[in-house]
Amino acid sequence: MKPSRTMLLPGVFLGAAIASGCGPARAAAAGPANVPDTDIAVYALSRGAGVPDPARQALRSARDLFSRWGAEGRVVDLIDTPVGPQGDTRLCARFASPADAATALMQLDALGLGVDLFQVRPEPCAPPPRILK
Repeated sequence: MKPSRTMLLPGVFLGAAIASGCGPARAAAAGPANVPDTDIAVYALSRGAGVPDPARQALRSARDLFSRWGAEGRVVDLIDTPVGPQGDTRLCARFASPADAATALMQLDALGLGVDLFQVRPEPCAPPPRILK
């Protein structure tokens, strides 16, 4: 009986993956691909009846924070983009350092805690595709 070569190849690839450090634990630790550790986006969204007041207020507060951080030199770029026909808005800030972004992320998360349709996401500041109809 001849040895099966197809059984050997998966073992070789698995061994190479283990040796190089690839695997679920490493992939999970790396986070999403291509997300700069200095970019944070804030969204105020709607469900077809306009952005609700609590989300609109959280967005105003986020704008105030971004303005203050800009004056302090912590925000180096801010992109304000309408993303929907009901007033949906995306603010994305690029921070001067990963440490500034991490601190801001915690403050923005606290600002939006329990606010429906207000979201904070670490993601690239490149403008998302427009969904206006």
